Amino acid sequence: MRRSLVGAALAGAAVLAAGPWLAAPYARLVAPFHAALAEFAAGPAGGWRVERAGLRPALRGPGEVLAVTATLWSPAPAARPIAVVESTLGVDAALLAPATFATLLAGWPARGRRERLLRLGAGLALWPLLEGLTNGCQLLAPLYEAHGLVAAAPHAAPLWLAWSEVLEAGGRLAVAGALALLVLAAGRRRTVTVDR
Repeated sequence: MRRSLVGAALAGAAVLAAGPWLAAPYARLVAPFHAALAEFAAGPAGGWRVERAGLRPALRGPGEVLAVTATLWSPAPAARPIAVVESTLGVDAALLAPATFATLLAGWPARGRRERLLRLGAGLALWPLLEGLTNGCQLLAPLYEAHGLVAAAPHAAPLWLAWSEVLEAGGRLAVAGALALLVLAAGRRRTVTVDR
């Protein structure tokens, strides 16, 4: 037990120490994922078209931000570009949920190598869901809000904005923790004993 607690503490310390150096490369890695997610979220009606996704310097303060820039289109039949919207997320915020998820999975005591490998596989399989529910939704919220204002259909934006506010208020950590606990619970082997 003591050895596993030391392992968990070391895994957490390693992620915290490496965080500042991993934030920008991680954001660069997930930028194409967010561009594809934004294109998918635009739907068949094509409310917007993603122009670029990647890192750029922050307008205020030091550091970089993960930015998704999209052109909004007016509703059919007179579909034409009407606005350009940029949605941003700080690279440190982009790393928060995945780092929490990885720390919980790596630091939680395991019964053996097989359990760790199963945990790793399940964690990798759930990573797109984690990324989409946390960072993806935060990057999509401004696009939905702007599209709702332009298309005079603001009914879609409040749900995205409410979820974005939940994520900002600590929901990212809650989602990462819940998914990590789901992986940990699914990966545990259970032995059932029957008393006779």
